[in-house]
Amino acid sequence: MEIKKITVVGAGTMGSGIAHVLSQNGYLVNLIDINKSVLEKAINVIRQNMDRQIKKGLMTEEEKEQAIARINTLTSL
Repeated sequence: MEIKKITVVGAGTMGSGIAHVLSQNGYLVNLIDINKSVLEKAINVIRQNMDRQIKKGLMTEEEKEQAIARINTLTSL
């Protein structure tokens, strides 16, 4: 059985970091938090972190957009 989708509950520092790494490595991610503004902040932080990776030559803009597209944000289970 191959894992293709992972759910992360909580979009704080740790949750958003986990979602970042998982999406960057090809997994579909459901990022869940009860607060929509926390989810928005998490996606913005992930984008900023990926922008730093682009500047270091660790990923491309296309890879960033593909990774972000793999993250689905939800406010309930």
